Amino acid sequence: MQKRLLVVGEPLILYNSYLNEETFVELEKENQISFAPLSEALLMLWKDHAGINDKKMNPEYSAAVESFERILREISVEANQYAPFVSDLERLREQADRSVGYYSGAFGRYRSAVALTPHTCIDGVISVSSTYENSGISINTLHKGCAGEETRPLLNLTFDGLFNENTREKVQSFLFYL
Repeated sequence: MQKRLLVVGEPLILYNSYLNEETFVELEKENQISFAPLSEALLMLWKDHAGINDKKMNPEYSAAVESFERILREISVEANQYAPFVSDLERLREQADRSVGYYSGAFGRYRSAVALTPHTCIDGVISVSSTYENSGISINTLHKGCAGEETRPLLNLTFDGLFNENTREKVQSFLFYL
């Protein structure tokens, strides 16, 4: 049976088939794979930056970020049943506050929040990072989860640029139990 998976993580690993050992190229042959949109991660990063530095932000920056957010909101409404866009970015930021607080390294707040946010079109979530990337380690350490909220099963994978058969086995086991 075809599974619907959301893949989120460190952008260099997430969007580079060579670095993620072509794990998702193989999975796409039998499953529906959706990659977390980089546009959402950037928007959350920019909004978090503005929130922390609100006294320093100029009106042009704020207007540009708000315009980008409006566009993403329109896209998310149209694509919501087919793609893992989040329709309410503020809810995503609240989820990040509850799970990892003010941590911000390498899109860590976004990565944590989107992995915990329930999506109606997703059966499970795979989070990817470099073996040596500190944000993946930090997110797992800081992650408090969100008790009482519905979440999807989560598999954390790390990649070091070398083929590892254990990765394939972990993915197959994850799919089996979904």
